[in-house]
Amino acid sequence: PLGGTWRWMAPEIISRRTAVAAPSADIFSFGRLVFLVITGLQPLQSMDCGSIKQIAMQGGVPQIIWPSLTSDDHQEAAVHAKARQMSDMCMQFDKNQRPCMAVIHAELANCIPESVSLSTKPST
Repeated sequence: PLGGTWRWMAPEIISRRTAVAAPSADIFSFGRLVFLVITGLQPLQSMDCGSIKQIAMQGGVPQIIWPSLTSDDHQEAAVHAKARQMSDMCMQFDKNQRPCMAVIHAELANCIPESVSLSTKPST
């Protein structure tokens, strides 16, 4: 059986349209993780599991409500906007519309100053 909780699962997993979880399902969950990391809020915290399942079974994805920024910090606003864009890309209903992890890695690498190195090799 596939693990996870409703708030983090891709719609094709919830609706059991696929027998095997593909990497695209992990990408969907990563989009929810981005929301958690940036906002500090659990995705879909105001929804019960039955409602989440019902929306997925009807061919939809519950909307994530991003909080408004209370700061005038332009750098924080830019990070928030980029994270929201990445999260939205990852949480597409159609699994074929979600980016692969290489695209996400490239997007994240573009957000980091040149003075910081992103290594694909584990450090020792």
